[in-house]
Formats: sequence, C-alpha cells, structure tokens
Amino acid sequence: MVYALLKAKLAKCYLAKPSRKDRPRWVEDWVDKATGKKLHVDENDLWMCAQAKERDLVFVTADDKIRKRVSKADPSVRFLVL
Repeated sequence: MVYALLKAKLAKCYLAKPSRKDRPRWVEDWVDKATGKKLHVDENDLWMCAQAKERDLVFVTADDKIRKRVSKADPSVRFLVL
C-alpha cells in the first residue's frame, strides 16, 4: 500500500499527465515535466524507500539523486546519503 502511494506522489510531482493511462508503466521510463529528463529512479529503489517509510526506518544510499527526487515528492521518507 505504501509503495502505491509513494509511486502516486512521485507521479503527481513529476509527470505532466499523472493519470495511469497516460503515463509509462515503469518508473524508469518516467520523464520530469519541468526538465524533460528521465527521473533516474527505478522500481527497486522506490520499493525500498516505501519499505523504509512503512517501517519507520532510514533509507541508506550513496545516490543523492534518488534522495532529492523522492524527498520532493514525499518529505516523510527519511534518507541517509553516504
């Protein structure tokens, strides 16, 4: 459930047309409406962020791009960037 909500928030924040029928199925294919560039967030990263949020854990990563993208869409996900 948390995964679907996080994915929906990411779509609402970054996609020009966030409705299901108009967006690509995989997060890897999503393009930022403001810059026209790919989000560089894949399904596995999004799933791990959702699991960390659901269990009230901190998601540890070395990728600062994912932290910026996901935090903008849902600030309640906690990150630690190494």
